[in-house]
Amino acid sequence: VPNNWYMIAFYQMRLGDKEKAVENLHRALENKKDYFGTLNFNIPFLAVDPTFKDLRGDSRFQEILKKINL
Repeated sequence: VPNNWYMIAFYQMRLGDKEKAVENLHRALENKKDYFGTLNFNIPFLAVDPTFKDLRGDSRFQEILKKINL
């Protein structure tokens, strides 16, 4: 069953768990559909979502942005 990995990563960032957030952002890219089977339209907003501002200097986050051409 697909999950909305982007939203899970969002809440993990809100809780301060950067490691899990990065893991789940990778999952969001691998599984482009969310829990309801629809495309995850949140991914393009990753570069500007203020929730992820603390990850912007992280090389793993930059790698994710490169994969989605942002």
